[in-house]
Amino acid sequence: LRAPQLLVLRAVCSELADFVHHSFLARPHVTLRFPARWMPHVVSTLSKFARGLPNVGINIAGRKVAYKGAMELTKVVITNSAIKHLDLRHNQIGAEGTAAFAEAISFNQSLQSLGLMSNNIGDAGGMALAFGLAQNEGLLSLDLSQNDIGGK
Repeated sequence: LRAPQLLVLRAVCSELADFVHHSFLARPHVTLRFPARWMPHVVSTLSKFARGLPNVGINIAGRKVAYKGAMELTKVVITNSAIKHLDLRHNQIGAEGTAAFAEAISFNQSLQSLGLMSNNIGDAGGMALAFGLAQNEGLLSLDLSQNDIGGK
């Protein structure tokens, strides 16, 4: 990122921090809208500010997270027990990104719902998730629709 973009990103992260501090307890679900290239920075900020909050839901649907962004998000999911709901619909995560989430959910027992609809997961990603789910007792809802799992 260039210097002007970093200034804008810092302003966005500062606003996110203020929002988290002042209103997350009243409205624990937030929909984030930002350019996909900011994913690592936003995830890092989210990880810092979501700790210790009781029930966080994050909607990052349709942000073109892809594999690289999925890898960044898994770091947050593994280490942050505040995140209870994560919506990643329509993000082109693919089988490799899904495998990373499978590992994350095997460690994170507090995540209750995960939306992975329409992410090109395929059979390989589905198998990876099955192994991750075998280790997880906290996930109550998992949306895998439109992922070509088990199709002919």
